Amino acid sequence: MSQIENSEPVKKPRGNPAWSKGGASPNPGGRPRAVAELLELARSDVPEAFALARSYMRDVEMDPRTRLDAAKFIVSYGIGKPPAFEGAESDTATSQNLANVTPEQLLSVVRATDGGTPEH
Repeated sequence: MSQIENSEPVKKPRGNPAWSKGGASPNPGGRPRAVAELLELARSDVPEAFALARSYMRDVEMDPRTRLDAAKFIVSYGIGKPPAFEGAESDTATSQNLANVTPEQLLSVVRATDGGTPEH
């Protein structure tokens, strides 16, 4: 084997390499106001986006894949990723990929865990 195959990947330095700590800021004006305005505009649409995703998720006439995508959107942005537990190992052979789980399978898991059905 060559030395290239055994070497660790080279990490690229972060930030502006020409800037030194304690020196003049490379961005003295800070983030442009247009970015803040864009973020504010996007945040104003968040409630409507969640309402749309919620309506897709609950619409039994909607394609099951669309309903599952809507549910994943709500869960991932509504409560965030679950915390990583120290010592927990990822077993890809036994973990299920949610993209391959049907709504019926997901519903059966919910019913098995709480003994009921999700509220509509």
